[in-house]
Amino acid sequence: GTGIAMLNGLLRRTSPLTLRRYKSSVPGEDVSAPRVNNDTQWRMLRRKLRNLHEQETHRPAQPAAAELKGFSRVRHRLREALRESPQDPQEEDARTHQDGKKKEEEKLIASAINAIEREKNEISLEKARLQTDLEEMRKTAAGMQQQLNALTAKEPHVMRKPQHKLKFQVLAMDKNHVWHQMLNHHAMGANQNPLLIVEGKGNRVWDANGKVYLDAASGGTWTVNVGYGRTEIADALRDQVVTLNYFSLSAANIPAARFAERLISKMPGLSRVYYSSSGSEANEKAFKMVRQISEQKYGGKKKRILYRERDYHGTTITALSASGQEERKDGYGPFTPGFVAVPHCCHYRSQWPGEPNYGVRAANEIERVILQEGPDECGALILEAITSGGGCVPPPEGYMERVQEICTKYNILLIIDEVVMGLGRSGLWFSYQHYGIQPDIVTMAKGVASGYAAVSCTVTTQAVFDDLEGGEGGAHKNYFRDVSTFGACTGGPAAALANLEIIENEKLVTNSRNMGVYLETKLKDLQEKYLLIGDVRGRGLFQGLELVKDRQTKEPVKESLLAAIAADCMEQGVILSRTNRCFDTFNNNIYIAPPLVSNKEDIDLIVSSIDNALGRVMVRISAGRTS
Repeated sequence: GTGIAMLNGLLRRTSPLTLRRYKSSVPGEDVSAPRVNNDTQWRMLRRKLRNLHEQETHRPAQPAAAELKGFSRVRHRLREALRESPQDPQEEDARTHQDGKKKEEEKLIASAINAIEREKNEISLEKARLQTDLEEMRKTAAGMQQQLNALTAKEPHVMRKPQHKLKFQVLAMDKNHVWHQMLNHHAMGANQNPLLIVEGKGNRVWDANGKVYLDAASGGTWTVNVGYGRTEIADALRDQVVTLNYFSLSAANIPAARFAERLISKMPGLSRVYYSSSGSEANEKAFKMVRQISEQKYGGKKKRILYRERDYHGTTITALSASGQEERKDGYGPFTPGFVAVPHCCHYRSQWPGEPNYGVRAANEIERVILQEGPDECGALILEAITSGGGCVPPPEGYMERVQEICTKYNILLIIDEVVMGLGRSGLWFSYQHYGIQPDIVTMAKGVASGYAAVSCTVTTQAVFDDLEGGEGGAHKNYFRDVSTFGACTGGPAAALANLEIIENEKLVTNSRNMGVYLETKLKDLQEKYLLIGDVRGRGLFQGLELVKDRQTKEPVKESLLAAIAADCMEQGVILSRTNRCFDTFNNNIYIAPPLVSNKEDIDLIVSSIDNALGRVMVRISAGRTS
């Protein structure tokens, strides 16, 4: 009875919809029956409650615990129904809609998360696949590069480029206005043009037709030691000239100081660097130093400067005065007085046939000239440690050591011209370092900045500097009163410093030494094949072939034959240099001096081109078409 009363109280507070839910939970009710309105539901539920009350009245008494247990079950079911149902049907519909929307959102979020996870997995798989593909592509690219290198070594034309779009305009301007070096313009036909080089990279250059050449002459004048296209040097040069392009070297500047310190570290025993802008100018400075020391220290004595036959020291009048190449000098005299020649030291062209100790004998001839001129009149001796354009002549054994003794004995300054060989070409930083001597002055130019800037150096001992700058009583003329306008350009030493760092970082001095040995070996193989090659000589990546008509008589071939060989190699895509209007007789040397970056494949290509050219020349000689 108590439970029924409580149910009646609940019934009064319960919405019809909740009652409908309760009805559907009562055993025996047909939940599929048609719905009735709320009043009908109300009456039906009241009727059921009455029936329940009557049943409770006539039912036998049950233990209190059992009655309470049954009531608890009913109360629990009603509370669950009430908890699940809103007080208002509209509220329940809204909540149902919200729950549905929330579930839809949850489904969408879950679906998006699943999609993201799937995409993440797919990306991981794709990344792994791409990584595998990348490794395969790298291997393929490496293999293709090897094939390209091999093809390039055999057929340089595979690197051919399109014809330059300005070719004809540039050649027209060139023909009308440019005066070329070492070129006989009148000998060129009306339709002939000089070679137009438009691009360089590594040890290759391209002409305006797009043809590629392996440059075995390092720019034609043995200059481009580190190769073409060096952005490191170009960037250093650009950055410096934007910061400060020029100020007279009566003041200090950063790149000049930095390069001088680095350069001196490669030249033990030397101390000071004087800057100028060309090899000729560097040697002119050395000659002026000798003459001023003569005035300040010796009262006008020791002004004469000795130079060696076959050596070349520059194109100015005084530099030519000290050069031992007669055809270069013809027509440009009179020359500066006070320059005296000494005999050359080319053993292949020995002045004393059968001399067993040729090197010492050649050096002793220098002493003979000193004694002839008078030791008090001789102030300096200038030499190329390795004669370059005069026939590629390394000094014979014992020569340089004896020269040092003679200079020390007669108090003569030893000037070494490293304009060609300096900065690694010989296989050491400087060619004189092969022979254990200590010069007083060293000049250099070409390889100092590899042609990226016009800069040269005259490097001296501290003693030479003190002789020029240590005048007694501070006399107003007792210092080196010289100026080189463009020697003060800051871009020169900036480029030189970057150039030196490349040589160091890429170990190009060592490479020059190793490749020089390889090149010399290959050239000697050619010598065994062709009787035309009388001698092979050189050091590092400066090697030479002396061509002769007869190995017994050593009669030199004509200069025209060398021109034909060089032209043949050019046609094959290799640029060589040769002795060009230096001597009356001995213009018979071919020079091989590629950039110091060259490798064995490059050397093989160079030697192969010479081999091919010599083979064709020998056929023409055999047919009597040339000599």
